[in-house]
Amino acid sequence: MAFSAKSFPAMDTVNTIVLPHEDSEGILTRAKARVFALCAMFDPFAEGSEISRINAAAGNAPVPVSDETAALLEAGLAAGKETGGAFSILLGAVTCLWKIGYGTGRLPDLSEIRRVLPLTDPSLLSVRGTAAGQREAYLEKKGAGIDPGGIAKGFIADEAAAFLLAGGENRFFLDFGGTIICRGMKAPVRSGGRTVYYQDEISSTSGISERYFREAGQRYHHLLDPGTGRPAGQRYRSVTLRAPVRAGVTAAELDAWSTACFVRGGDAFRETLTRRGITIETQE
Repeated sequence: MAFSAKSFPAMDTVNTIVLPHEDSEGILTRAKARVFALCAMFDPFAEGSEISRINAAAGNAPVPVSDETAALLEAGLAAGKETGGAFSILLGAVTCLWKIGYGTGRLPDLSEIRRVLPLTDPSLLSVRGTAAGQREAYLEKKGAGIDPGGIAKGFIADEAAAFLLAGGENRFFLDFGGTIICRGMKAPVRSGGRTVYYQDEISSTSGISERYFREAGQRYHHLLDPGTGRPAGQRYRSVTLRAPVRAGVTAAELDAWSTACFVRGGDAFRETLTRRGITIETQE
């Protein structure tokens, strides 16, 4: 069987889209452009992005946003409630203290963390309006900040899949740095030194093998506990959630839930996830 594929960097990872036929350059290029457009909206560190404008206006005024940004924020707030606060889209004030990248970061004082933790309360964020093209977002306190990193990749994968489906592509494979959507085909993925096959499934992995730094002999990773403002306890190296497409779960939901399972432990949510047709795989 002939395949067409496009790989490209975005969201600090490599993203791959595969279609099971040739002559797909046009729709692959348009799907990539769609991903880049969403990244430009959601990047909290890019001047002029919708998220950075909301953060800059915190405590001052609501900011008009696109329907996509409104939907992302609403998904993030919903995930925070569903996970009992183990996931939060409002950790911007804390992540700005740590500045954890790939081998880089800083260790903030506990006093700094305590000072900004009240600014991570999800109730500070409101998304207003219901009519398409007339949405607003508002952060009630200066210094509060949105960090969509724990859900944006899944949301963008969902949008890319919707774009392909709208273009008549019913069979495809997306791998956005460990967030996977596979429809109508079977695809092999290397994971943890072994080959895993996906078929009509959605998956998300949260792990700490790449984004961390060391200081005074201690390792500090980027998956922060919303309750403490510090890296979550290292129960695992990674958590992967998988669900069949028929379960009706989105990649954005799995993205947030995998983060929550890393923070609180998979057993804390196993019953809830199992009822929804979601399986949990951990690497310790």
